[in-house]
Amino acid sequence: MEELSMLGEVDDRLILAYTPYKKEKNGTLMLVNPKTMTVEKKLEVSENFASTDVSLTGEYIKIRLKDRVIAVGKTFAQDDSVSLPKTITEKINREPQYNDKGAPDVFFGGYDVSGDRKRYVYADEVGVKLFNTIDNSEKLLFKTVPITGSELLDNSYHKDPRFVADEQRVITTMTGYDGAEGYTLCDLERGTAKTHSITAECSSTGLIRYDTGLLEVNTHLYNQEKQIGECKANYLDFRTGDVKETTLTEPGDTGYIRMPDYCYVGQNYAAFITSQRDGNDNANNMFYLNRLNLKTFHIEHKIISVKAAEAHILGVLTDGGIVFWYLQLYELLEIGCQIFRSRVTHVIKKSELSMSKVYIIKKAEVANQIGANGCPKCGGELLTRRGRYGDIFKGVTIIRSVGLQLLTRQ
Repeated sequence: MEELSMLGEVDDRLILAYTPYKKEKNGTLMLVNPKTMTVEKKLEVSENFASTDVSLTGEYIKIRLKDRVIAVGKTFAQDDSVSLPKTITEKINREPQYNDKGAPDVFFGGYDVSGDRKRYVYADEVGVKLFNTIDNSEKLLFKTVPITGSELLDNSYHKDPRFVADEQRVITTMTGYDGAEGYTLCDLERGTAKTHSITAECSSTGLIRYDTGLLEVNTHLYNQEKQIGECKANYLDFRTGDVKETTLTEPGDTGYIRMPDYCYVGQNYAAFITSQRDGNDNANNMFYLNRLNLKTFHIEHKIISVKAAEAHILGVLTDGGIVFWYLQLYELLEIGCQIFRSRVTHVIKKSELSMSKVYIIKKAEVANQIGANGCPKCGGELLTRRGRYGDIFKGVTIIRSVGLQLLTRQ
């Protein structure tokens, strides 16, 4: 289930992307009936791509590859392929170079393409640039940000640039030592850019699914005035460029790394997960799904409760329905899928679950792989790291390039 992403909806069907971690496997697009959770149509792409490489823009699904962009109609009826400009492919194909701190001197942070495939925005070690294919002109939108006083990094690079607000703005994720340092939002018409330091470790503009905004929940931010750390919930609106702080009356546990699929921003609603964990017995862990109305900013707390299993959000429908899956940590890991629409709060029982498919994974295999410093998610090497707040965790060695940081808090 972690290899599935919900891109949007068409004709009362879910548009899903299967992005396998194994490079030898090809990605697949799927149309899924949300009532039966059955796949009604599939389109296998002759390439492997990541979940951050695919998105829905207007009537087309964009797949960003290293040499071209594939545009597929929402119902898979037609597709088109456009080669990347030479300016961008040359940046992608450079040999990586690192300084004595292990930070990259040669950097490529990804790209995005406009709906008409005439404008490209990409990030390198210099900054974020806008390339126009009509006249082959290039414009530097904003520069890489130097980091002063750090023994670990010299620069905060821009990563995963995306056109937003009807392609009138560009947003990027700013990289840091153990995660994102902030978002930078650029107004293309005014030529202005502003950084919003509201991100958490796993925040990423590469996972934007709807042209609405970004939601950060229970993010630990340092209050300079009070000289203390505080957990905040903030919503960044793409069109206004404003950040709205939202009050959570029931924030649950804080201080742990929140996975990207703990939150999803849709067209009219957003959903996020909070939790109450029992440090002695996983059977007592509680995960809660919460829903935010993007028009009124009214929050429905704990509209559904999941006990003894870790919940993850696959997507949020236009009508406010939440597609989520769960993972039970016992002798076996079980993954199931269900859609929630009712406003009635209840605890899910195993007999009530509607599963599209169940995967059984031996917990011992996962534990052994982590113990051998191998990431069961991407296969990368795990290193013991120290987080920004002093806590110890394990993360993959390619954390700054893939934005992956998870697995084991010690």
